[in-house]
Amino acid sequence: MSAHLWFIYALTAAVMWGLGYVISEKLMRVGMTPAFMMVISNILMLPVLIAITAYLDHGKGQWQLFFTSKEMILLTLAMSALVIGGNLLILSSINEKNATLASLIEITYPIFTCLFAWIFLKETQINWPQAVGGLLIFSGVGLIYLKS
Repeated sequence: MSAHLWFIYALTAAVMWGLGYVISEKLMRVGMTPAFMMVISNILMLPVLIAITAYLDHGKGQWQLFFTSKEMILLTLAMSALVIGGNLLILSSINEKNATLASLIEITYPIFTCLFAWIFLKETQINWPQAVGGLLIFSGVGLIYLKS
């Protein structure tokens, strides 16, 4: 079971993201803005994440690790800015169109993950079947864009 835990986590995250996108579209239809939605959700998330971190004891030594170097701080700040920007942009896309189409376009992110892993980590984590799948994803995105 533990060998497949990564898959269960990823699939469950996909289910949660899908439901979250639909709920966010419903909230925006009644007037909530993407930025306000992010503020509220992050305020609500903070105590939950602090409690989870304390319970799992993953916070032990994390502050020391965070402050080990300027690079660590800069990378963490960059990652935070990218996550905030990505969340704001996907919520804005949902607001402008709808959750279904926005998520179908967003599904291209694994391709960019592979590209950035190759550029920054010097890792190639893709094989030919995965590359063909990526091309099919981009083809689908092009079709969706042209027909919507």
